Amino acid sequence: MFRDPQIMLAGRSLFGRCCRPLHKSFDVSRSAARTSTSSVPTFDQICECQDEQRLRNLAARAVEAAHKLEAALREKEKELAFKDDLIAAKHDLIAAKEEVIAATLREKEYVVAAILREKKNVVAAVLREKEGVVAEMKIREQMQDAATLQENGLFTARGVFEWATRRAHWQLYRGPQKELKSQVSKQFNATHTLMVLEGLDEHKRKLLDSPSYSWCKMLLDSKDGCEAENRPGPTAGYSLMNLYGTLSHEMHGHPWSGASVAVSSTLSAYERCVILKLIHEAGWSANIQESSS
Repeated sequence: MFRDPQIMLAGRSLFGRCCRPLHKSFDVSRSAARTSTSSVPTFDQICECQDEQRLRNLAARAVEAAHKLEAALREKEKELAFKDDLIAAKHDLIAAKEEVIAATLREKEYVVAAILREKKNVVAAVLREKEGVVAEMKIREQMQDAATLQENGLFTARGVFEWATRRAHWQLYRGPQKELKSQVSKQFNATHTLMVLEGLDEHKRKLLDSPSYSWCKMLLDSKDGCEAENRPGPTAGYSLMNLYGTLSHEMHGHPWSGASVAVSSTLSAYERCVILKLIHEAGWSANIQESSS
């Protein structure tokens, strides 16, 4: 077989470089001096040496990659631990803010409660003052009404009854309920006003519970109360219109301007009862006259 010495020398040199770590006792110079066929490395041997070197390189790179992966995992763990600490700090901050908000709300509630108490006391004081003013105005109004009736010689049962009826007419005409206003005209008529009041059905009479209709309600309540107090009476069908007719007949042409309202003793118990209730409501006193004169 033909052998090229240069090729053989190069093969031996390559084999020596590849296999020196595994065979430290291998002497290249001695191998090169040998010329026998058995000392020349075969192609398979050369390939095996190259494969072993590649495996070593791959193993080294794998070890290096494992170290890098481990380092990356440790770095990731540190990052996650930092994030956990950051989340915990945020939770603590939120809890602290909630405590501050709760304390602020409690303080505001206390301040609001104190303000409400103060306002309540102020309103109560104002209401007490207004009640006093209203009471004083009512007394002055009663005194003015009494003075007006006395000046006209109408400080009598008839005068008081007509005065109350006139007020009831004014409330019906000026009040907020249109269905009551439509029952009366602008011009006052005592008989018609009393007829309207006594003719109200149950629904319309409930409308009189408003303070705007105080005199209307007072006239009807006086009528009902006196009917109940004088049953059984000698006469059936008590009515305010009949009472006004009696007063017009009894007291007509007999003016009275005394300190108390003149009430004729000839009135029936029911009629006297209604008149006295009206006088009491107006805050005046009554003087029962023994005769109509």
